[in-house]
Amino acid sequence: MLISKRAIEIEMARKQISLTDISVKTGISIKTLSNAVHRQRTMPVTLGKIAAALGVDPELLLRKEA
Repeated sequence: MLISKRAIEIEMARKQISLTDISVKTGISIKTLSNAVHRQRTMPVTLGKIAAALGVDPELLLRKEA
């Protein structure tokens, strides 16, 4: 799935949460989270876990198709 780095970073800022915090909440390794954010591609289950940790709908974190 194509995710929006900007959308994730904005939600992290709103919630005042770091990748480390998300890692602890989800059990996803920092490396996997970093890859998801920086490569902007991830598996649906990973996106779902990130969205749950941020308290948002996963669709909000998807990259908008042009």
